[in-house]
Amino acid sequence: MKVAVSLLTVLTLTLSACAPTVMGTQSYNPVVQTTATAPTIVAPGQTVYVQYTYPGDALGVPDSRFDALDINFSSASTSDKVIGPEAEAAWLRMSASDLPAGVQVSLVRATIAKPVSTTTTSGGSVRVTYREVIRVLLKVTASEQATKGLEIADLTFADGAATGTVPFTVIVR
Repeated sequence: MKVAVSLLTVLTLTLSACAPTVMGTQSYNPVVQTTATAPTIVAPGQTVYVQYTYPGDALGVPDSRFDALDINFSSASTSDKVIGPEAEAAWLRMSASDLPAGVQVSLVRATIAKPVSTTTTSGGSVRVTYREVIRVLLKVTASEQATKGLEIADLTFADGAATGTVPFTVIVR
């Protein structure tokens, strides 16, 4: 009997160590929003990590930042698909305004990217179609006393030279 209890305990501990984290509760497993206007939902006393993808011009990021990302066309010779470049955008800053009482939003990480959607090869020529985007990982925290309801706040992003403001919908429930 003692052996059966010990085996059950070991099995329970082993399986609980493999349990997945709930999406959005950790920065490495954020809620990935499919549109830039999708609402972030948070409960009082909860922190949610959420990723948004914005067109570069929506955040006021100048073309020179994207020009610095070089597309490596040589990857098409081995896979028929060019991989779009991306880099950390540590220079991007964010501030939030008009948030519901008790809600805080902070920028955890930003990435500048040129995701390639199509690659066409013809003879020795490679042609790609890509977009210029900024991916932001946000940490949204609602205190226990956060005001419940829907609010449309503003997130202002700046790179030191230019700024851009986007709406941010947050639902506390």
